[in-house]
Amino acid sequence: MTTPTQGPAAPPPRAGAAVAALVAVQILFGVHYGVAKEIMEVIPAAAWALVRCVGAATILALLVVVTRRRWPRSLADWSILAVLSVFGVTLNQILFIEGLYRSTTLHSVVVMASIPLQTLLFSALLRQERLTVAKLSGVVVGGIGIAYLLFGQAESRADDVATTTAAQPFWDSIAGGDLLMTLNAGSFSLFLALSKRPARTMDPLVMTAVCFAIGAIPIVFYGYSSFVAVTWSDVPIATYGFATFAILGATVGTYLLNFYALKRVSASLVGIFVYLQFIIAGIVGVTWRQESFSWRLVVAGILVISGLQLRLLHRDRIARTAQAEAERAS
Repeated sequence: MTTPTQGPAAPPPRAGAAVAALVAVQILFGVHYGVAKEIMEVIPAAAWALVRCVGAATILALLVVVTRRRWPRSLADWSILAVLSVFGVTLNQILFIEGLYRSTTLHSVVVMASIPLQTLLFSALLRQERLTVAKLSGVVVGGIGIAYLLFGQAESRADDVATTTAAQPFWDSIAGGDLLMTLNAGSFSLFLALSKRPARTMDPLVMTAVCFAIGAIPIVFYGYSSFVAVTWSDVPIATYGFATFAILGATVGTYLLNFYALKRVSASLVGIFVYLQFIIAGIVGVTWRQESFSWRLVVAGILVISGLQLRLLHRDRIARTAQAEAERAS
């Protein structure tokens, strides 16, 4: 027996609080680009990577203990998390901080906006998700935007080298930073794709805490010499404030808020809020960091965001089709 078609479903309980949490996440992430740049003007990138990762790992481990969650018990689980830690923490943190140090706030947020598209590509390669024409279109459009940005920086750098006697090493240039950020986005995207199966059976807070704990070990070796070379008593109070924000707000806080929101709203809605991060980071870059827009950056941003929009529209179309079939069957 067919029931009358009802209007849009009422929002889930406390959906407003979930949306507020998502807004807070994107504000924290967007501001973090500028904050990290400020920190690395005082603290070397490698030393800051060590402080951030060890600090976040410690806080997350304490949260697991306080909430009395169970740590993984099998060697297989620990092995899986060790692999995930390489891509989700070690490579991700080193490439992000080293890339952001060389690049700009605006360039970095454009590159990082490609993570949902790169995650889709890795999921398809791992045969976790079918790569349709619509999905592939989003990946291609976003990829063209990143390539356009990187090519523009390489072209600009070549012009600068041609007019100067001392050529700046590639990895110290904005182009090098953009490439490191692209590799970082790829590393984190692979982490997300590889996490899908274990996330079905493992507690997400425990997963994150273990990944940070294991992933921070190589970062300690990577940043130790830089860390001990810092005269910490000379570091300004403001820098310590920025560091506290980056660890508590932009690392631990964003994870907890995202976890809260994902339990109450759809993943598609979560993805849409990436746009807000782009806007916040852009405002921070222009007003605080005194960075300037370029036409190439604008075009690259439009292409990346368009690619993400194609991906979200595809999700929405699938959801509407499934709902329509369920209504016809009822």
